[in-house]
Amino acid sequence: MFIHMRQSLPTMEESLSGNWLLHQKKGTPMCLAIPAKVLSVEGFSALVSIEDVEYTASLLLLDDVKPGDYIMLHAGFAIQKVDAEDAEITMQLLLDEEKNRPNRVE
Repeated sequence: MFIHMRQSLPTMEESLSGNWLLHQKKGTPMCLAIPAKVLSVEGFSALVSIEDVEYTASLLLLDDVKPGDYIMLHAGFAIQKVDAEDAEITMQLLLDEEKNRPNRVE
């Protein structure tokens, strides 16, 4: 599963154990990357689609991205390529979470 959430860098021990996410504080804001399909590439930019909404993504952090690929989009940057199945599963998980989120007034 490719839901990329990050608050801070893990310690070396957490990295080696793979348990860094378990040490995050409940309710602490984290960063999130969203799967997106690459529609076109021009130089170091790509036009991508997330749920039929188009965005521009920077490709400065990845090599060999082409139309039809799926990427993880974070803060306007493509940070990782993923396969279509992982992108679909991750998007469905995110949509399910949003659907089940309690309404909050802030």
